[in-house]
Amino acid sequence: MENRDSFLQKIEKSKSINFAAKAVREFLIENNSYSDYFFIDNNLPVFDSKKIKIAFLSSYTPNLIETPLRVNLFKNKIKGDINFSGFSNIEQELFDDESTLNEFDPEFIIVSLSLEDLFPDFIYRFSHLNSKEIEKEFDGIIKRLVKIIELNSSKNRKTIICDFGYPTVLDNVLYHSNKSSGQIEQINELNKRIKLLRQKYADFSSFHFNYLQNKIGIESSFDSKLWYTSKIPFSKKFLIEFSNELSLHIANLLSSKKKCLVLDLDGTLWGGILGEDGINNILIGHDYPGNIYRDMQLLLKRFIYQGILLCACSKNNLEEVKQVFEQHPDMILGFNDFAASRINWKNKHENIRSIAEELNIGLNSFVFIDDSYFEINAINNLLPEVETIHLSGDELQKLETVKNIHWFYSIDLTEEDKIKTNLYRNDKKREESKTEFNSIEDYYRFLEMKLEIKSSDEYSINRISQLTQKTNQFNLTTRRYSISEIKKNHESTESLIFYLRLKDRFGDNGIIGTVIINITEESWKIDTLLLSCRILGRTVETALISHVINEARKQGAKSVIGEYIKSARNQQTESFYENHGFKQKGNCWYFDTENSIDNPEWIEILTKEN
Repeated sequence: MENRDSFLQKIEKSKSINFAAKAVREFLIENNSYSDYFFIDNNLPVFDSKKIKIAFLSSYTPNLIETPLRVNLFKNKIKGDINFSGFSNIEQELFDDESTLNEFDPEFIIVSLSLEDLFPDFIYRFSHLNSKEIEKEFDGIIKRLVKIIELNSSKNRKTIICDFGYPTVLDNVLYHSNKSSGQIEQINELNKRIKLLRQKYADFSSFHFNYLQNKIGIESSFDSKLWYTSKIPFSKKFLIEFSNELSLHIANLLSSKKKCLVLDLDGTLWGGILGEDGINNILIGHDYPGNIYRDMQLLLKRFIYQGILLCACSKNNLEEVKQVFEQHPDMILGFNDFAASRINWKNKHENIRSIAEELNIGLNSFVFIDDSYFEINAINNLLPEVETIHLSGDELQKLETVKNIHWFYSIDLTEEDKIKTNLYRNDKKREESKTEFNSIEDYYRFLEMKLEIKSSDEYSINRISQLTQKTNQFNLTTRRYSISEIKKNHESTESLIFYLRLKDRFGDNGIIGTVIINITEESWKIDTLLLSCRILGRTVETALISHVINEARKQGAKSVIGEYIKSARNQQTESFYENHGFKQKGNCWYFDTENSIDNPEWIEILTKEN
């Protein structure tokens, strides 16, 4: 167990929030009491970074969650400024422009209500209610939540609404556990209605309060003494878990989801050491403890279906490792499941850097798993941007650690996410095939590229928003847009959104770019132009701007106006407009639509018309 003096030493040595956050996470692994959170909170270092304003609205006294929430936010490299505006005054706080909440002006509003407060008869007189009475009250609850969401959306705030937990006591447990119209199923139906609001309101998300409460245990979640003395219904144990999950939810909404999971092999995917034990004696299979490693691989493989790239990094003999993946009958993961691998005897920090270069993603998108504390400590010091997970303890403890990996939580998944490993695998084939050609032009022709350029639709909105949030290198303005903001542009007559889908002989790259254009009678002004880094170097950017010029001319615009806003990572686009014949005037670039830009002859553009 890490002691407090050791923790304080690490905090004092922390040069950035990255190091300090890792120190907090390490300390909390074995020091997770409510008093430990107070100790951490009192010793959090001050770094010069923006605070995220979070308001908590509830029908109960929520203040005891403040300390663990602030600590858990910091654990995820977020400095939180948390506001409690008094319980049960939700509408008053929201709709009064001079209220404490509106003066605070939060970026996130968390709404946590209980059915005991909103609909007490449902809890205490359920048997006396008929279906119409229940439906009327539930309709009222949903309408109330919609008003909250719409108001917050109008003020560019994100709303997180906790779904409803089960009561500690049902009025007739046998009856309600056997009836589709009983209390349990009615609450489930209400929670379903809350989740359906996500389809309409992009700045809203629901929090899995019901699941969390059942995971911990309904009785363990409550504290009767706190409730009767302070109007605080929840136990400190529950508040710690509640704050932890809320911090992860907020981190995801702030686009801090990781992209790549780098795995050690020995002691991680199987028990034992392959080089010493051999393929027939490593531990993986249907009997204990090999069945634990088999389940470990099942858990890890699910990340592939969520758009996470798995990579292998192991000090081993490559041929022996391939033999395990190809021949061992109990392996769940195949060697082709890895988007990249480094099986050699080099230092792991060198290998991870090499993987990042191959995949063309930043080190801050990586999570590294290893059972060796030496390797974990080396990465912590040499690659502090990389998050690390130490698989310590016995096999069951390792499995629990993998079950609780949270860096890849995601509220939305696109079709491109689900096939991401295949996309990167096909990219590798493209790169390997380059060496067979005498010129880059011959290689482009070999690819047989077909570029679909279409106007935004319901299918593409989520992906377009995702691209604006995550694309940095080829992004001329780096403006970030939520799903609801993209929807507004999509529905507006004063804007136009194109999205791009690239296909070639190796496969479908999915939606890889977008252009957002503001339209006037005289001109088209490009608000956003971006491309995924995966397809850079194939002249797609020229095909795209050629298409934009042609479409602007067809629709009567006399000029196309571009803008470049410099960021820390988009320097490669600085000369984009100049290289394509635009003329600079002030801060913008202008192109006369009487002229044209030649489309690369090796790219076929597909539109609605053809």
